[in-house]
Parts: sequence; C-alpha cells; structure tokens
Amino acid sequence: MTIESWHLWVIGGVLLMGLEMLGLGFVALALGVAGLVGAAVAATDASLSLQIGSAVLAALILIPLFVRGFRKFSKPREATGLAGELRGGGTATALVSQQGRLGVVITGDFFPAEAAEGESAARLQAGVRVVIEGFSGITARVRVANSTEE
Repeated sequence: MTIESWHLWVIGGVLLMGLEMLGLGFVALALGVAGLVGAAVAATDASLSLQIGSAVLAALILIPLFVRGFRKFSKPREATGLAGELRGGGTATALVSQQGRLGVVITGDFFPAEAAEGESAARLQAGVRVVIEGFSGITARVRVANSTEE
C-alpha cells in the first residue's frame, strides 16, 4: 500500500479539525478544511507547489470567515429567566423579604430590589406585585404593577 500526497492532506486536515475540540476558535477547523482543499487538488495529480498554494489560499480565505462566524455566534447573550424577567419582560412578580431585604425571586434565585426611576420606594413592600424594569448589577429595578399587568 502506497501513501499518496492526497492521503497526507486528508490526514492533516482531519487532525486539525480534531484539534478544534480544544476550543481554538475555529482556526484549526478552518486550517483543516484548507487541508481538505489541498487534498482535493492533490487528487488531480497537481504539483506540490500547486497543492500548497491552494491550501494556503483556502486558509487565507477561510480563517477570517470562520473566526468572524465564531465571534458572531459566541457573543454572550443577554440572560433571560422565566417569561423574560431578567430582561424586564413586563411580567409581574411579588416582592419578598429575605434577611431583612426586599427583592424578587426568579428561577429560584433572590435578587435585591430597588425602586425604578419615577417609582416611590415607600410603595415597595413585601407581597406587593412589581414589574422588573431592568437590572443594575444584581439589583432589580422594579415598579409597582398596575392592574393590567397582574
């Protein structure tokens, strides 16, 4: 059994794509695909310089595309809770008191609450239905819910 040049390109490409499992940001995956391009060119009995040139050209094109795609899809997304409460989705929830602090419980986690802009802090008491307007760190900015939001 003889090993032809395209076999080496495929082996190299597959190894590089396997390295992507280490979290290399799609660079190794792009290089692996470029190696497969080199294998395709080698299968046509092209010269070594043409094989290398096509793999390098493919890498120069694919790496920026793969990295851009990786960054686009790996951006941290805004956290969401049930019914979008963590974004201030407009769902009413009751204020609770824990260890002397008022707050809201979302998906089992307690978040301290403070009055949102334009809301009177005096109206915020345990048991009152509130709507989360947003967050400042881990502190929920809330306003008292009106009758249509309950």
